[in-house]
Amino acid sequence: WGANYAGGAGIPVGLANVTAIYSGRYAFATLCEGGTIVAWGRGADGGAGVPVGLSHVTTVYSVESAFTAHKEDGRVVAWGSPGAGGTVPADLEVVSSISASRGAFAAVTEHGTVIAWGSARHGGSMNDVTIDGVLHTGVPADLKDAVAVYSSQQSFAALTSQGSVAAWGDSRWGGSGVPASLQNVM
Repeated sequence: WGANYAGGAGIPVGLANVTAIYSGRYAFATLCEGGTIVAWGRGADGGAGVPVGLSHVTTVYSVESAFTAHKEDGRVVAWGSPGAGGTVPADLEVVSSISASRGAFAAVTEHGTVIAWGSARHGGSMNDVTIDGVLHTGVPADLKDAVAVYSSQQSFAALTSQGSVAAWGDSRWGGSGVPASLQNVM
């Protein structure tokens, strides 16, 4: 049920062995046995464009207009709107964890660095950007030894192995940094 362009026209014929369902604003993606993906809904928002031959996926993450798949070997594949994270950065290494905000993804690499991609309005930038007079901070350049990354709708926070926290994204919604008194979180 629902609007045809947003996945409401029904599930794809032959869809079987589904282990999980993920949703964006106008599309769905299913993780099936064997780590394959089936998506439907608005094509520009991830309802189409799943890379041919994609398999061995363990988890899928979604934002409003894109999906990211984390594979067994730690590699990441994305599809959907490029401006919302539907294109993985070319320099993205093997990752240990991923988080998704409203319109961006952030991943911790196996070396403890953090890479973000997608909408700068939602924390998806590696650099500071001002949009409509609002500062959207990028991933802090000195962020190292990250062990996990978390998200809100507009921003991200990373926890390091030393127990410190770094934040970035929309400066109005948690992306302007963390309180100086926040130490030794672990």
